[in-house]
Amino acid sequence: MMLRPITRWLSDDDLRGIYTSDYWNDIDTEKKKHEWWISGGDYQKCLDYLESKGLLRQYAHVEPFVLELAHLSGRPLIVADLAAGIGWSAAKLSRLDAVAEVMAVELSQHRLDDLFEHAVKMMAATHRRSLDSSAVSTI
Repeated sequence: MMLRPITRWLSDDDLRGIYTSDYWNDIDTEKKKHEWWISGGDYQKCLDYLESKGLLRQYAHVEPFVLELAHLSGRPLIVADLAAGIGWSAAKLSRLDAVAEVMAVELSQHRLDDLFEHAVKMMAATHRRSLDSSAVSTI
């Protein structure tokens, strides 16, 4: 798995101008979301949460669609994961042979800076896939 450097598309002032920015960029508030705070390497609580909320099942329903799109296009896809959160779904998508690259976009700077790499490890994404962190960015 290759993570590219994060590209910041907004200045700090522009980011603060987004009405939800304070909520998503408050580290103390985010740390209270225990199931998502995986920077210490405790991935099981997040995996359990994804399972209990049905998010892994929902993802499983999307994967055949991605495979079909790649088949119809005749080449691997470049996929955008908008509102990527900690990056777990981008990491899973990057494991598919039908996906050449994943561009993840997220408003929360600390999720990108601190948690995204852990989500990639958590999902055990393959090292031969490229996860485009040049687009892993704050909007």
